[in-house]
Amino acid sequence: METTILIVDDDIQFGELLSSKLRSEGFGVLHAHDGAEGIEVVRERRPDLVVLDALMPRMDGWEACREIRKTSEVPIIFLSCIQEEKDKVRGLDLGADDYIGKPFGSSELLARIRAVLRREGPKSPRREEKIYVDGELVIDLARREAQLGGDPVTLTATETRILASLVRHEGEVVPQERLLAEVWGQVDGPSGDTVRQHIHHLRQKLEPDPRRPRRIVTRRAEGYQLRRLRKG
Repeated sequence: METTILIVDDDIQFGELLSSKLRSEGFGVLHAHDGAEGIEVVRERRPDLVVLDALMPRMDGWEACREIRKTSEVPIIFLSCIQEEKDKVRGLDLGADDYIGKPFGSSELLARIRAVLRREGPKSPRREEKIYVDGELVIDLARREAQLGGDPVTLTATETRILASLVRHEGEVVPQERLLAEVWGQVDGPSGDTVRQHIHHLRQKLEPDPRRPRRIVTRRAEGYQLRRLRKG
């Protein structure tokens, strides 16, 4: 079955160039020219991945991503000429899987698309069906659901994959390179800053005191370690 990419961008010339490149690589392509149209295409056509521009008229990519995430876990890659860290964090907080600053090379975008699709496919971590319990924290990796003290915790697809990797290596120090390989599908994928941002978001959601993390611990110059607050 053909893999379909939805391009949401108001720049028609850019969209045509990107479409041509994607089709030459064997992808099907859909178009939307603003966020509102993109939301409708996601609902009606169910693409395999969305390439979403952040700045558009009528409805921008930020709002579109927020609305898409209410009903769909389709992978989303943000494109933006804004490359400040706070904007990357904003995109990830809204549930995007990756964030690429403009200008960029088509080879880089294709590599990012393939990496995201790879981790969404059958090569997902085998232990995602495990339910992880640590005191008041319960994580169902298969359903991408978590509860803390009985209250639901919303996890993004990327956060779930990071947790799956840490659970699989529970108690071990997981190097950043291994997380990149297991979560993003390639060692030279997103930057270390992106990994740190996702870890930061997880701590905000799962740690009793995010400023003094005890569940997801950083081992300086080594990596990250998942530890239980309660044994057994």
